[in-house]
Amino acid sequence: MTMFQIVRISDEGSSSEFVARLMFGVLQLREEAIRRLWPGPEFQAHRDKFDERYDAVLAAVRTARKAALDLEQLVAQHTVKVESGEIVTVQQHAVSFSEGIDSAIHDYVGRVLTQGVIALKALQAVTKIFGIEIGSVFQKQVSFERGMNRLQTAGHGALAAYLRAARSAWTESFISQRTAVEHDGWVAPRVRYEMTSPGRYTPVTPSICGSPAAEFGRLSVRRLQAFVENVVVYAMSTSASGVLILVEIPRAERRQEVAVRFKNALVGGGIPPWRPTYSDDDFLT
Repeated sequence: MTMFQIVRISDEGSSSEFVARLMFGVLQLREEAIRRLWPGPEFQAHRDKFDERYDAVLAAVRTARKAALDLEQLVAQHTVKVESGEIVTVQQHAVSFSEGIDSAIHDYVGRVLTQGVIALKALQAVTKIFGIEIGSVFQKQVSFERGMNRLQTAGHGALAAYLRAARSAWTESFISQRTAVEHDGWVAPRVRYEMTSPGRYTPVTPSICGSPAAEFGRLSVRRLQAFVENVVVYAMSTSASGVLILVEIPRAERRQEVAVRFKNALVGGGIPPWRPTYSDDDFLT
């Protein structure tokens, strides 16, 4: 007798945007998309291929999310200790802080960057299942533009526009920062401590890609989750027949217990088909 093995991988439930949208929502859509493309005996093999490749993306996103959360908590706890004076000793000509977080910030930032880029690059194998090549996203500008032109010619202009917007907003600087950490010996600048009043101080964390460290982690993960969802869902939507289209459920109308973002609708129902557009507000958490 075969025994099913169930392993808890997260404390989050389906009300979490990450679980509802990147897990439940995407896997529900993949079931429909793959069945449309391979309705016969090949269905199971192609679904397994999708799941294996997409799981690599999710694993990296989970690790990046954990690092970003740990980074945010680290900075928040350190700030409380500094501002309360718990770890501050003021002397006549110096001030000392009995706890530092420079090394931990560098480690967490590095983890967000490394795992984020792993997730982005792993997407290539997922979109290839649906005949969409996005490898140029990780290349220099000339090659990137060639890739976007190929997408445009193939009828994927909306995806090309989204990828251009994402590159301009964050993916290029994010990938470059990861390269600096992994290959150029970049080290996060040290935390500074500013005096707010006599004997009172507050920490100022280093800026990473233009944002304070904790905000960088939080914003990067939101952008990463949105990128994964938009690119994968677009790739799957290309399998739609002439009868159904994919539409976006307005945020206010999404079920609180399972806040999926998309549903299928009949062509001609007065609702425009969904197309990816760039926004930093795709994910609230």
